[in-house]
Amino acid sequence: MTPQSKPNTDDIRIKEIKELVPPAHVFREYPVSSRAASTTFNARQTIHRILHGADDRLLVVIGPCSIHDTQAALEYAAKLQPLRDALAGELLVVMRVYFEKPRTTVGWKGLINDPDLEAGTGQLVFAGGVQITSGFSRLHGLSDIKFEDAERFFAVTDEGLLVRGRVELDAAGRLAGVAGLQVRPLVDPDGAPLIPKYLADAEGLALMPNGELLVSFERLHRVWRYDRDGRWLGERVIPDFPFTENEGMEGIAWAAGDAFWAAGENGGLWWCEPEACAIHDDPPEATPTDADLRLTSLTQAIDGERWRYELSRSYNSTTNTNVIAIQRRESARCVYPCILGRWIPTIFTAPATVDNFEGIAAVDRKIVV
Repeated sequence: MTPQSKPNTDDIRIKEIKELVPPAHVFREYPVSSRAASTTFNARQTIHRILHGADDRLLVVIGPCSIHDTQAALEYAAKLQPLRDALAGELLVVMRVYFEKPRTTVGWKGLINDPDLEAGTGQLVFAGGVQITSGFSRLHGLSDIKFEDAERFFAVTDEGLLVRGRVELDAAGRLAGVAGLQVRPLVDPDGAPLIPKYLADAEGLALMPNGELLVSFERLHRVWRYDRDGRWLGERVIPDFPFTENEGMEGIAWAAGDAFWAAGENGGLWWCEPEACAIHDDPPEATPTDADLRLTSLTQAIDGERWRYELSRSYNSTTNTNVIAIQRRESARCVYPCILGRWIPTIFTAPATVDNFEGIAAVDRKIVV
């Protein structure tokens, strides 16, 4: 066999590789203007002289600090400039602007990372495979997804957003795209968007027969009722159980009538009626770890079927891999364990994180993850 005819054995399942652009390339593509460079250089030199006593003026550093509205920031600067010039003999006024918040771990992370702080809608763009990207930067990750028919779906994100749209299939029935997307923030009882993240961490979603959406939150544990446009309608009774903060009701799904299933990330399954929740499966005595399979989502029963599915996931931080398991169970209340089968279809490697693979939906006897 000649080198020219030797079969390719490297990276045969990789369709495309896009290298991260080095900062040096960005600097060449978007060079700083001479005016901006001169302003920055002169200001730094003057500040240096003031701090070292060579200039007896007072240095004044003034807001607006972190900005979320670029037009408002320009208006602020335009109003500040005349005052800066008028007081230049005694003061050096420096306008302080932050475009990102690198030390922030909870809540808004700045204009660069989260430009749509006050936006109520967003546009999603299908990016190939099952990956979806968005100009709405707070979209983050879809925590759960449910279909109301073969095409139309609702989803919630762990940044407190409600997503709705429809999937598009090609002639072979494969996922070809998404369309008609709407993104809007979930709101509190007063109609205000759920910000910051500890208020907005939606994890489970259930579509009820009366048209309501139930959303479970894994911090400040609660299940709230919404209409199809994300308007707050009330709350539902939740299990009387001391869920761990950030490890609460990871999965919920319609069960029957007005009842819904609620499942804890660390185990436990409850059947919840409007008046109370009844324990169905007891949580384990030992708290699971990331290395254990832990439930992340439930499907709801499909018309004509007597079972539902559970999605579980484990994460290995050493190898950066996820193991995904799908388990089929009886839809109705039944005698433990009610398990009809379990599959571990695949192991996913990098880029994988402990927050990957959190939603599952069943449509016409096909699993959509």
